[in-house]
Amino acid sequence: MGAMGTNTVFSSSTDFSAAGIQPGFLIRIDDIALNATYTILQVSGNSLMIDDDLPVNVVGEKIDDGYCKSIG
Repeated sequence: MGAMGTNTVFSSSTDFSAAGIQPGFLIRIDDIALNATYTILQVSGNSLMIDDDLPVNVVGEKIDDGYCKSIG
C-alpha cells in the first residue's frame, strides 16, 4: 500500500527487513500506472522507501516481494 505523492510503500503481510530485502534492490508493484520497477532506497520492517513518488494510490497487496532482487 502507498499514498499518491509519497515514496513509501507498506505491506501488512511482509516484513521486508526479515526477508533480507536491502537498499539497492529493485521492486515491482503490480499496477499499470506505475513504473516497471523501482529502486529501494531504505528498508524498515514492513515499509520501503523507493526512488520515485507514487503517481496513484496503491491499495491491497500489490507489492511483488518475490521480484525483489539486487542490481549490484
